[in-house]
Amino acid sequence: MGEGRETKINLPDCYNDAMPYKYLFFDDYSEGAHPSILEALARTNLQQEPGYVMDSFAVEAAGFIRERFGCPQAEVHFVASGTQANLAVLSAILKPWESVIAAETGHINTHESGSVEATGHKVNTVKGHQGKVRPAEIEGMVEMHNFDQMVVPRAVYISQSTELGTVYTRAELTFPKSVRNMAFIFILMARDLARHWLPEPAILVRKASPNSSTCFISAVRRTAH
Repeated sequence: MGEGRETKINLPDCYNDAMPYKYLFFDDYSEGAHPSILEALARTNLQQEPGYVMDSFAVEAAGFIRERFGCPQAEVHFVASGTQANLAVLSAILKPWESVIAAETGHINTHESGSVEATGHKVNTVKGHQGKVRPAEIEGMVEMHNFDQMVVPRAVYISQSTELGTVYTRAELTFPKSVRNMAFIFILMARDLARHWLPEPAILVRKASPNSSTCFISAVRRTAH
């Protein structure tokens, strides 16, 4: 956008809750890159590297991820978008009869062309608050699915930041014991890691869920390094 240029955007009604906030982090492509990132791209533009994420930058980035999450044996796979990451992981970790809980504004429910449900996994939506899934809603969704012919909620999809541009606090990511004991798989969609403090709450979710597997999904288009 040119400096001083006023931009008018018509947003769906579901975004109205977030409008009073001064800063909105809708995604990682509504703005350009930080000047230091553009400088780094220009500096390495003519540096020849092998393709298919075998380049030195991808290898270094994978090392940063393993170190940050304290998991040196982890396999790190990069994909081109968050939609591909959501599809690949959810279809791999859920059994055929299991579903994923998400806020009604969640990306897997609104903007991914039904890719998750195309694999046979239902997205159970809850209203949420300003784009955030609340513990009581998780409990309510589980209690609702109490019949043999119904799907079994197994995963909880959390966007950080949310699709409304709001951000979970540490307290909001500290789920009560009643939820932790349900042995959910918490899926954290990391939107633009370079600008947010995601790794800390991501680790918090992992520690808060000792009885479950925890998977972290990230679609990163920019990096701080």
